[in-house]
Amino acid sequence: MISVLAADRKSHELVDFAAAGGATLLTLRFSRENELEADHYGIDYMVRAGYDPRAAVELQETFVRLSGSKSPNWLAGMFATHPPSQERVEANRSKAATLPANLFRGEEVYRQKLAFLIKSKPAYAAHDEGRKLIEKQPAQALAKADQAITLEPREAMFYALRGDALRKLGRAAEAEQDYGEAIKRNVDYYAYYLNRGLTRSRLGNAAGAQSDLERSNALLPTAAAHYTLGNLAQGANNPGKAIEHFRMAAESDSEIGQRAGTALARLELPRMPGNYVQVEPVADGNGNLGLRVTNRSPLALRNLRVVGTVQNSSFSREYLLPGPLKPGQSTVVAMGARLSDLKVGLGQVRGQARGAEAAE
Repeated sequence: MISVLAADRKSHELVDFAAAGGATLLTLRFSRENELEADHYGIDYMVRAGYDPRAAVELQETFVRLSGSKSPNWLAGMFATHPPSQERVEANRSKAATLPANLFRGEEVYRQKLAFLIKSKPAYAAHDEGRKLIEKQPAQALAKADQAITLEPREAMFYALRGDALRKLGRAAEAEQDYGEAIKRNVDYYAYYLNRGLTRSRLGNAAGAQSDLERSNALLPTAAAHYTLGNLAQGANNPGKAIEHFRMAAESDSEIGQRAGTALARLELPRMPGNYVQVEPVADGNGNLGLRVTNRSPLALRNLRVVGTVQNSSFSREYLLPGPLKPGQSTVVAMGARLSDLKVGLGQVRGQARGAEAAE
């Protein structure tokens, strides 16, 4: 339910501490004075807020006692810059003794809150077990989700687990309902909208899917949401919006990002072939001109049209490459002219892609 993550300090840091010498000692002295001052004002603030500062002193006493153990643990990270100090405990104990008694300690409230956590722990344990089963054993994961919901029906993520399991089992309509239950209990978590949006898209509810996915992106943009929104926009005959979403999704270094890049290339190729086809002038040892055409897209291309021109001249040639050009593949087209005949250098020759189609 609650985990504390911290890194243990290693022995080499003690060597660094010793090597720092007198400057370090002066720094620690100054820091310790600040700690005492912070404690002084902290106790004043606690009293003004109605809390018993003796509880804070008792906590410091516990830290001092725990620091006596030399075995490394999570406390080492906490105490790395502000180690427990008996001096601070004594100073704070003396100050607290002068203050009013019977201030609020919150022990009963703490026990009440802790009682809920203890009572609901089996529900969260069932959820965690279900998460481990979701990929290979979705039916068992569904059973764990049901168990968790029975124990604690107010927790949103239990319904999300149930929705994930139902979706894995091909029961999309039921999954949509459970994602809705998760959203009712937590309206600010992106994943519930994302999963319901993806499910609604599979169910053919384009309007509902778009609403959910846009809300998901507003909370946390994801490649999955942008990719699906791109598909929805393309289905609604809105290529401009589809390109916008596919471009965002393609920034992700993932399988969905690769799919989005492919979809983006399909849409952009007819409009901007130069973004995907590199055309550069080349010449052989005899000065014969050519155009090296390279497919930089993720698609095999056909019916490539390229043009070669020479600056400050009327020379222009257009070529059609009917055969498919695989991703990353290059080919050279002869321009039928020589640099010496045109009386120009290679730097004055330009190549450009004019059109391309994706080979199915």
